Amino acid sequence: MRFGPKSRPDLMSEGRFLDIVMGERIVSAGTMHRDNIRISATLCTVELTEDVSGGTQVKLTDQSAYLDGSEKPKDRQSGWGKIFEHLGKHLSAGATGDRTKMEGL
Repeated sequence: MRFGPKSRPDLMSEGRFLDIVMGERIVSAGTMHRDNIRISATLCTVELTEDVSGGTQVKLTDQSAYLDGSEKPKDRQSGWGKIFEHLGKHLSAGATGDRTKMEGL
């Protein structure tokens, strides 16, 4: 999958799911490349548990090796923050049945 700024989507991500247990966890591993140079390798675990209010708590563990110095942990944290923000909007729109709110996510 290619991504990055619209003016220059030069990042490429390749990965695979290593373990999926419905309603419990997802484990994936992948690499990220810029201009065909590997810049990071990641093992990612997402754990799902029920919280006291009956909702779902999500715990993300991102174990990344930054290989060329172009990316820092704060960059990855910012990226995950954006992903969870979009996920929250998507889930809120789905809960209300209003699909128009999901456009542009």
